[in-house]
Amino acid sequence: MEPADRLDLLLGQILQRNRFISFEQLEEALAHQAAGDKRPIGEILSKSGACTPDQLLIAVMQQYALLSSAEITNN
Repeated sequence: MEPADRLDLLLGQILQRNRFISFEQLEEALAHQAAGDKRPIGEILSKSGACTPDQLLIAVMQQYALLSSAEITNN
């Protein structure tokens, strides 16, 4: 899998691509992680109100589908 393909599998990128969050909201959540916040990015975004739990669920399902299809094509 190419590095650009891996970026497509990141939850934050999926949320942004779906326009559930802005680039700035993703950057802020990533800054929280860089500062030591150990929570998953989805939890940070959801708890901050950047996305709804339903939007997060949609993005996680899309991420799972992308990962599943990547595994199938790599086998």
